[in-house]
Amino acid sequence: MSTLIVEVCRIDRVLPHANADALELARIKGWQCVIPKGRYVGGDLVTYIPIDSVIPVEHSDRWASPSTCRTDAFAAPSCAESRRSE
Repeated sequence: MSTLIVEVCRIDRVLPHANADALELARIKGWQCVIPKGRYVGGDLVTYIPIDSVIPVEHSDRWASPSTCRTDAFAAPSCAESRRSE
């Protein structure tokens, strides 16, 4: 049984990303997270999924655009790959 806890949290602050024009950095629960530029501000409520979590494809399809999903050796197939097979 999983002990994963997904929480609704407030963004503590949003900072510029030094190496990306379309991204910003958000501080959430002490973690630095990458977010799309201009979408969030400090104090916004977001769903925080802890680092190293694997989201089942049926959920990731609803929560993320295909461009934000990826596949690596330890994760389930990405949203984009699952859509290609449809």
